[in-house]
Amino acid sequence: MVFFPSFTPREMVHRSEELFSQIKLDDATMACVHALDNRISELEQQLVQTKRRRNSFMPVARLPMELVAKIISLAWHDCASYEPTFLVDMTHVWSHWREAALQTQYLWSLVGLKNSRHVRAMLERSRGAPLKVSGRVNSEIYPGPTKAFYTVLRKLHRVQELDIHVLLRDGKLWKPTPLGMRLRKCLFPALQSLVLSSERCDNIETHMRWISQVSLPHLQHLAVHCFSLSSYHNFLLPSLTSLSIEETRGIDVPLMIAILEDLPQLKTLKIVHSIFLPVNLALTPIIHHNQDKTRIPCLRSLTLGLTLMECSSLLAQLEFPAVTDVQITLHGFECERYCRDYMPEVFLVSDLLGPIIALCHTALPSHRRRKLTLSKSWRPGRDSREQLVYKHDDYLVWMDTRPTTSSDEGNPRMLVSVAVGQQQPLKGTLQNLQDARHVLLQSLATVNLEYLQLESGDTAEDWNLEFGHLIHVTRLWVTGADDDFLDALNADFNDSNTLTDEVSTPAADIAEDILFPSLRYLVLEEGPGSYDGDFAERLSIALRSRQRTGRIPRLSHLDIQGVEDWASQHVACLQETVDKLTLRPPADIYYKQEAVEGCEVNEEVKSSEEVWEDDPWFDENEDE
Repeated sequence: MVFFPSFTPREMVHRSEELFSQIKLDDATMACVHALDNRISELEQQLVQTKRRRNSFMPVARLPMELVAKIISLAWHDCASYEPTFLVDMTHVWSHWREAALQTQYLWSLVGLKNSRHVRAMLERSRGAPLKVSGRVNSEIYPGPTKAFYTVLRKLHRVQELDIHVLLRDGKLWKPTPLGMRLRKCLFPALQSLVLSSERCDNIETHMRWISQVSLPHLQHLAVHCFSLSSYHNFLLPSLTSLSIEETRGIDVPLMIAILEDLPQLKTLKIVHSIFLPVNLALTPIIHHNQDKTRIPCLRSLTLGLTLMECSSLLAQLEFPAVTDVQITLHGFECERYCRDYMPEVFLVSDLLGPIIALCHTALPSHRRRKLTLSKSWRPGRDSREQLVYKHDDYLVWMDTRPTTSSDEGNPRMLVSVAVGQQQPLKGTLQNLQDARHVLLQSLATVNLEYLQLESGDTAEDWNLEFGHLIHVTRLWVTGADDDFLDALNADFNDSNTLTDEVSTPAADIAEDILFPSLRYLVLEEGPGSYDGDFAERLSIALRSRQRTGRIPRLSHLDIQGVEDWASQHVACLQETVDKLTLRPPADIYYKQEAVEGCEVNEEVKSSEEVWEDDPWFDENEDE
């Protein structure tokens, strides 16, 4: 059977034209189709308008344009360096957002580096506003962002802030394009902030030869990470008000002192793993003798991440009369070193901590300290490739009773963090760490403190030895309270350790021997485990023993986080010893719990990280 007759090529063409003529639309049909297409377009436009009208009634659409632009600006500033198309992508989500973005020129002045076409569009929409350029560049790995970077640099007179992260390949230097070579010795008249960073590749620092020769006469903020000193030495100008140097080699302590001498207007300083002690420098005269110090008169904020010796030798030669915000992280506690003549220098931990303690007295005079926080945490180390994790013991002291996030809000603070690696420290280093804790507590935990937050773990004797002098503490926050803490809190336990005979002791002397005699508010946060009924019984016994002295005030508020399976009699015993009792379930268990009469039970649990932001005591303190 033959299904398809065979055609010659000529017959095939003729047959195709005949069939096409039969199905071809005539003029009337084409006019009808065009009319229907127009109608569809009109309906689609009406649908779009209807959807927009509907969306206009949504609460988010009623926000003022200024507020919408501010929200977009906050998100854009957070992701501009690694997501350069965010702002353009956002304009395609909603017409309201698009309108707000296009009307706000300062949004487009923050230029993320994607490609030249993207950058040119942003430059046009910024309409002459000062530019803030942020992105990652490398001429070999990412040619698009690098070309975009040079496109921006054609507008030298508008660039106000420049934040560049240089990606390396096998530790090779970045090879600039001919345009980069032409930028040598060029003038950036408007540039006020420069951030240069890169990742460390085989311990080879980045050196962008061309950028080290540009002129920045009005530079105020300079931050460098993994860049050699020769790359930015010309930018260490007297006009600087902020300087951050991280992971930079080639700067010894005397050179850093000389650099800081030439920066009289400096207000913010950060130095992390960027200085070293030369072998020909004798530390003994620096540490033990009062010598002329370099005065940094305007410095307000200081951040250091160094070894104990490096930090001590640096601070011993500097003076900061106006500093109010100090953060020091100590990564090494060796107290012995050898000079060039192989003569050892051995120091006590207390001697090396002396300049740090003196700085604390300058930033926070002892009679004005009100709050101390002692905490422990695990944080990544300096080399992310090795995935090192360090245990940090943090000592944070405030001047005000209500903490703030920065010293600019009027609350001076100082943080000293002791970092120890995962490996077991040597015997000598371990002893140095113990001595450092004793010296820091003795210096920071002054008698005027009113608020203390810490993690339990000491013995009852250590509680009294380290904190027995804090007679003015009214608020205490303890994480992982254990039996030793309850023993230290118990007045009878302290009596048994302090009274050596049966002679009665005056009530005033008893009050002085009791831990935290002025305590009014106590928060017990769960540690590795929750608090059971036996804990509640022992806590009530300790609180009763304090009240029997007749000199210890009754607790105004007891807040326990981590309560699990408490019987009603345990709750009742605690209610008899405090004015207000708050019980919270363990943080990892969220379930409804029936409230016991006269006792407040909260279902919503807050972590210890939120204690400063949402503390129920603050409101009561304001009422008082």
